[in-house]
Amino acid sequence: MKEKFSVTGMTCSACSAGIERTLNKMDGVEEADVSLMGESMNVEYDEKVVSREQIIAAVEDLGYGASLYDESAVKKQKPQTNALKRRFLLSLVFLIPLMYFSMGGMAGLPQPSDTVNYTIQLVLTAVIIAINFRFFTSGTKALIKRVPNMDTLVALGSFASFAYSLVLTVLVYLGRGTEHMHMFYESAAMILTLVTLGKWLEEKS
Repeated sequence: MKEKFSVTGMTCSACSAGIERTLNKMDGVEEADVSLMGESMNVEYDEKVVSREQIIAAVEDLGYGASLYDESAVKKQKPQTNALKRRFLLSLVFLIPLMYFSMGGMAGLPQPSDTVNYTIQLVLTAVIIAINFRFFTSGTKALIKRVPNMDTLVALGSFASFAYSLVLTVLVYLGRGTEHMHMFYESAAMILTLVTLGKWLEEKS
């Protein structure tokens, strides 16, 4: 049997390749062909060995959405431009003051004490991470399933910057840090904001 399915949540070629590898390893699946641009996949399988529900479940376990292809439903789907635009603008609202506190001292702008400054940066970055937390959920699921994608890379880069800065901030709280330690909160936030902007422009185009 050969059927076509709709797939949502793919962001790069690694996503489609990961789904293909996972499905082609399943017992009963003879061939799986995933289209990133078409947000769909054609699967040829033996219905006596594997069911349609199992195929959909395998895709969903990777962090994507899947359903039997319905052309009329696909035509009614609206691009995610509004959601991505909202995420980008919200991130930008918090990124601008974050850049002031992280970079303002270099331009001679007035700054609070290091402890207060780092605390503000921590809070602003945490909010931006919360706004774009989908990168972390999708990226982590893909990594656990050993099919890392672009979300995995974005989440890893952002988390590394945030975790490093958080450790330094704790050291400052404990009085073990030196003055004017270089934090990377703005890097963690900038990664998420710019990638979200790219996704928004890509979806819009």
